[in-house]
Amino acid sequence: GLKIGVIGGGSVGCECAETLAEAGNSVTLYEMREGVGIDLDPVTRGDLLRRLETSGVTIKTGHCFQRYEDKELTCTFGEAESGDSVELLVVAAGFRKPAPLLAELAESEIPFTAIGDALRPGRFVDATRQACLAVARLRDMV
Repeated sequence: GLKIGVIGGGSVGCECAETLAEAGNSVTLYEMREGVGIDLDPVTRGDLLRRLETSGVTIKTGHCFQRYEDKELTCTFGEAESGDSVELLVVAAGFRKPAPLLAELAESEIPFTAIGDALRPGRFVDATRQACLAVARLRDMV
């Protein structure tokens, strides 16, 4: 029953949002591009978009993440700022180490788990194992 924000509308962010919504949470997916799942082939993307709609995920495209403070998620939308109340934030964006965000989170009281290349360059199997452990901890929280 949490209000969850998922940053990143690629395949990973979409599938994460779907799973969290199916677990009974209110999920909003934020993507800075004008579409979600654009890294997928058309057939898979169409199926995923239908599943997101069915599971009740709210999708906000054109929203660029700016900050997360006191359970308030702030994005820019064109020239304007948009804010939403979010109890849990999941970042599933990009393929580069988000060093500024990791440093900011480390200095805050926000619990987070960095996995894969966000920690150090590694193998796919290591990132998958870390993700499984992070999901197990997330399930304990939700």
